[in-house]
Formats: sequence, structure tokens, C-alpha cells
Amino acid sequence: EINRRFGCAIVGMTLGKTGSLVLCENEFIETKGYEAPNGCKDTTGAGDAFRVGFLYGLLTGETVEISAEMANAVAALKCREIGARTALPNTAELLDFIAKR
Repeated sequence: EINRRFGCAIVGMTLGKTGSLVLCENEFIETKGYEAPNGCKDTTGAGDAFRVGFLYGLLTGETVEISAEMANAVAALKCREIGARTALPNTAELLDFIAKR
């Protein structure tokens, strides 16, 4: 609906720890999520963290699918501590987290 109404090139929807769903060029891309290390402590800011991870992936030349996977990972890492920004990962930590999953 958002794609049709506003003509967005990419539309995404978070699905919590189960992952995300992205619509791009009339194709749905479903990516699995990650569990927060040592359990989820706080989801405040998780959606913002997802968007940051997604944009980071796109701006560094990754595919939409890889960008969504990065977004899921950033959101999961954010949830490991209380607070909206306290546990956001740096690039090395993000890539290490993804590589180990």
C-alpha cells in the first residue's frame, strides 16, 4: 500500500526478532532476524537502529538483501542493553556478529 500510494522505491517492515520484509522492484525479500546476545533487554530505538543498518548497507554498496540482514543485526545488537543508543555496534562489531551467525 505504501509503495503504491507514495511511489517509494523500497519499502521495509520489521518483524522483530524474526527478521524483516522488504519490497523492492516488485519483489519481496524476507530476511531472518537475530536474537539479541544474552537476551533482549530493551527494544527502545530498535526500529531506528534497523533503519540505520539498512541505510548503512545501501550506502556502502550492499544489495537490498544484505542491507536488510545488516539492519536486522544492528537492531538485535541494540536490544542487548537498556537505552536507545547505548549498545549500537561499530562496523567491526556488526560484521563480526553477522559472520558468527
